[in-house]
Amino acid sequence: MTAIHEAGHAVLCFLLQVRFSYVSIIADEDWLGVVIHPKGVYGKNFDPEIDLSPATKDKIERHAKVCFAGQIAERIFFGKLPKADQKRSSDDDHRAIDLASDVVGGGKVLQAYIDYLYASAEGSFRNPMHRYAIRVLADELLAQKKLGSKKAREIITKAFNNFIEKHQNHDETFLKKWKWLEFE
Repeated sequence: MTAIHEAGHAVLCFLLQVRFSYVSIIADEDWLGVVIHPKGVYGKNFDPEIDLSPATKDKIERHAKVCFAGQIAERIFFGKLPKADQKRSSDDDHRAIDLASDVVGGGKVLQAYIDYLYASAEGSFRNPMHRYAIRVLADELLAQKKLGSKKAREIITKAFNNFIEKHQNHDETFLKKWKWLEFE
């Protein structure tokens, strides 16, 4: 489950062009797994209270969406969020809320904005190719435990290429397994 969760974060990082240093399923006292972003990921002197330019807002939105990606991946692959993972997702939620509140403040507007960010992240995984990449990356995480950004991105790219090849070759068994997903 942790591998799917962290792979979800990493695949959405890839799709949204959010830099990360590595992805790991090696547990420690704080995490069951983690996607680590480089220091200064938001840029030098990042302060959304001073600079809320469109570029800054876009960066905040992309990072908030990535925060939701792990729990969305778990829901896609396992049907619901297991109780054991609710704390981890709660931590991700708090991070996303902190980021979103930098953009819109609080109250009803914040809740609507969070709902929009979550739905947008969820929409990224409707594409079967993206879900396939999550599964492939999760399998590799189970084998390797930790992957640097370059290796993870290579695996995701290879998964995309493999999916496209199977689609072009009309591999019906494969395509049925990875059909388009509709959310309730």
